[in-house]
Amino acid sequence: MNQKIVQKLNSQIDFVNKENHRLQTQLDLFIKDKSVIDQIDRYRQSIDDLSFENQTLRKDLRELTTTLKDYQEADFKR
Repeated sequence: MNQKIVQKLNSQIDFVNKENHRLQTQLDLFIKDKSVIDQIDRYRQSIDDLSFENQTLRKDLRELTTTLKDYQEADFKR
């Protein structure tokens, strides 16, 4: 009788160990996926920041080109 109880408990322990391993594996994958998603979000933010900076620089360049053109025309008339 005791041997059957011990076998049953050993079987339950094996099951719990396997389930624990399976859950740990899933958790590890989730953590890795989350870190990848976080990295992608950081890349997206960097792209957004660079795009904004690029637009600002293009606007500044257009304004400076216009100013230079106006200056050159005024200088030429003198």
